[in-house]
Amino acid sequence: MDARIPPLALFGMQLGDAHVLRNAGGRVTPDVVRSLVVSTWTMGTRRVAVVHHTACGLLEGSPGDVARAIRTGGGPDYVPIPLLGFADLADSVAEDVAAIRGERMLPRDVAVRGYVLDVATGGLQEVEVDERRRRGTVRAMPEPPAEG
Repeated sequence: MDARIPPLALFGMQLGDAHVLRNAGGRVTPDVVRSLVVSTWTMGTRRVAVVHHTACGLLEGSPGDVARAIRTGGGPDYVPIPLLGFADLADSVAEDVAAIRGERMLPRDVAVRGYVLDVATGGLQEVEVDERRRRGTVRAMPEPPAEG
């Protein structure tokens, strides 16, 4: 949901190349699954990238912390929906990648990969996913070859 992030440019895409689903924390919610079901079965989408980013407002936020921030901002005292704060970027990406890979309503041939974006540098790192533990490890993306 962060306006600092240009999702198409991150992957060298143009307008019309991808369906972009954005929400707070980049988390896989029932509405994200609904949108992926529509996109995969009716429009042929077969590649999904889960991208979370540094300096995220939900990072290191327990549900109570996020609820307090909402109240401090003038919001309601009680929010009856999951706020989905998380403590570790790689692990939150891994959880969401594993959730999509395990979603029975999606076609089996959908490829799902996860990434962490550093908003300060624009660097994108892929997350290796341990699906059994739903844990992730960030690994550096290879540098593109120098033009010459």
